[in-house]
Amino acid sequence: MAERIKPYNRQKNILTIIDLAITAGYFYLLLGMGWVKPLANWAREVFTNPYAQFFVFSFLMGSGLTLIKLPITIYSEFFLEHKYGLSRQTFGQWLWDAIKSLLVSLTITLPLLLAFYGLLKASPHWWWLYLGGVVVVFTVILARIAPVLIFPLFYRFTPLENPDLKDRLHQLLERFGFQLEGLYQFDLSKKTIKANAAFTGMGKTRRIILGDTLLQRFTPEEIEFVVAHEVGHFVYRHLLKGIVVNLLLVFAGLYLVHLAYNWVLASHQITQLTQLEYLPYLGLFLFLFSLITMPVSNALSRHFEFQADAFAVSALKQPETGVKALQKLAELNLTDPEPHPVIEFIFHSHPSITRRVQAIQRLSGGRKHDVVFAK
Repeated sequence: MAERIKPYNRQKNILTIIDLAITAGYFYLLLGMGWVKPLANWAREVFTNPYAQFFVFSFLMGSGLTLIKLPITIYSEFFLEHKYGLSRQTFGQWLWDAIKSLLVSLTITLPLLLAFYGLLKASPHWWWLYLGGVVVVFTVILARIAPVLIFPLFYRFTPLENPDLKDRLHQLLERFGFQLEGLYQFDLSKKTIKANAAFTGMGKTRRIILGDTLLQRFTPEEIEFVVAHEVGHFVYRHLLKGIVVNLLLVFAGLYLVHLAYNWVLASHQITQLTQLEYLPYLGLFLFLFSLITMPVSNALSRHFEFQADAFAVSALKQPETGVKALQKLAELNLTDPEPHPVIEFIFHSHPSITRRVQAIQRLSGGRKHDVVFAK
């Protein structure tokens, strides 16, 4: 097991960097090499309605990037996972999931794109602020409907079946006043050997979901630690805080993009903000801003994970169980226990398993817990 972890994660990191480089290169071809002009001219020749022109133009640009990245996507999500024995899907099953993901993405993205274009036309100076408000509404709606409308497209969710485990977890939840719609298990094993659990939803859709791989491979005490970790996210209001911080970043990003876009238009003596040839600059600036803020969002997420671990240790008084649960998760998911600090800083939303174990060690009075993986 241990000898597979580093190569797997090294290849994942390389593929992530290649993916980002392809995106940057695509924007260079569109804007630097003038590929955007034929697309814009074709859209204007075929359609007279400006919204139809914008939609077709955006669809062509997005489709081009998707097709260019398709080999990387297929290798990263299917072949690499099979190479290291993590995936249980056939190619047809993986492809069907990918198609469903694309359709869901289009369903979400299309209204946002049309809202963006309409606001850009109607309010050239304040479109970024109004669009930020639209994103807020979409974020809240998605957080509420995802567990009941989107997730079931990919997995089958059923109420937790084990009565003893259910009672144990309900007692834990009641201790901390954690009101939720239910405890659910889902058939993660039909796709992968990886294990996972999550706290999802808002309001009446708030729930904890447990992968069946977790239920099969972990002891009741270890599952209780995993759930206590999720309760910690609730107690510290991490979901709400994460949404607020990310929305602030959205507003800041849109404003900076607005300034940069106006500068580009002024330098080319363009007065019409919706001129198709220049709209990709907005995508480029958003892409660059996301790269800059990625470490910020991930640093906040890692902080939340440390807090949730500390909560679980404090609530259960079983640090050894916590260490074993984290080690099992890392082993099943082939998580690198000691990634390069730069890689962790930029790309990882969770702290390394070694740093999480060390944090638990400090909480348990300095008792040492080694990070050990099966051979």
